[in-house]
Amino acid sequence: LTAGEGSALADLPRAGLLGLCYLAYFAVFLAVALGVSARVSSSRTALAILLSFWVVNSLVAVRAVTDIAAALHPAPSAIDFQRAMQADLDDQRELQQRLAARRQALMAEHQATSMEAVPVNFRGISLQEGERHGNEVFDRHYGRLYDTYAAQDATARAVGFFAPLLPMRSLSMALAGTDVAQHRAFASAAEDYRRQIQDILNRDIATNSRDGQVYEADASLWAKVPEFRYEAPSAAAVAQAHRSDALALGAWVLVGMVFMASGARRLRVE
Repeated sequence: LTAGEGSALADLPRAGLLGLCYLAYFAVFLAVALGVSARVSSSRTALAILLSFWVVNSLVAVRAVTDIAAALHPAPSAIDFQRAMQADLDDQRELQQRLAARRQALMAEHQATSMEAVPVNFRGISLQEGERHGNEVFDRHYGRLYDTYAAQDATARAVGFFAPLLPMRSLSMALAGTDVAQHRAFASAAEDYRRQIQDILNRDIATNSRDGQVYEADASLWAKVPEFRYEAPSAAAVAQAHRSDALALGAWVLVGMVFMASGARRLRVE
């Protein structure tokens, strides 16, 4: 209902797979409930056992797995992350070396003895080199952060057989497009698009402006900027990436059905 124009049909396979996953998840609870009820003589005992199962599955397992993953692959706090990245951004030594090298290369190319004689606005080049310096810092820090989150996610998914909610949670986020991998893919695509725009603007400043003059770009410049397009992974690609979660959920369904069937055989008509 909230998809953009032309996207609703593309999302139907994801919605269908998500519906199947939830049916399987509910089947696990139904099978466990019937299996327990068939084995105990008191409804109060059955309720206590099933509530315990629900608490372990819905509260204890998720929290425990999250804490274990964070302990094995600790991520920096927001303050520490920002502080470390800002320190690298403030280190301008490499950037100044690049700018000095660009000045020398431009003067040699135009056989000039000073930058004033070069028919290029060095401000545009300086802006682009600053962009590249910032991009390298961002890629390094955010790359490590995303790798840490991916390692945490892999750890959580590796123990998905311990509770049915664990694989269901991974499948739900993946099919809804809100997991770490798809967030990273979209953020990277959007950042690449931003960098493309900055490159176009800085090149235009370098070639079509001069120091001390008012610089105003017309519509022809913005016409050079392509439309942002992003195509989310297909339902098949998501299912392939999360086949271990599907297997874990399927194993829970199978175990639940066996547990329910074996309990049903013990029933006797009184």
